[in-house]
Amino acid sequence: TIATLPLVLKFLAGPISDRWSLLGLGHRLPYVLLGVLLQGGSLLGLTLVDPGAHLGLFTAVATLAVVGLALYDTACDGWMVDATPPAHRARVQGVVVASRFAATMLAAWSFGA
Repeated sequence: TIATLPLVLKFLAGPISDRWSLLGLGHRLPYVLLGVLLQGGSLLGLTLVDPGAHLGLFTAVATLAVVGLALYDTACDGWMVDATPPAHRARVQGVVVASRFAATMLAAWSFGA
């Protein structure tokens, strides 16, 4: 539950990336790169932590991985909206939400099987 909390709070990242351009590189790309690096580094870090011996550290590193995912996911969503003509935004966002749901369900089923 703790590790997935960033996904619940990811709506807070949108206004941040909309307001501040990091290093003058725009409002999307720096957040995507930062998120991917944070998630990748955290997932690599998870391989070095024994959850049986250090559950708190494992949870913290897993949470950082999800923070990275939420950060780049939100920035990508904003990028998608920026690039989509206003008349098509609702349809495109609907397809993205449905695709995420389908991918999550397929992955959950596959891992369970």
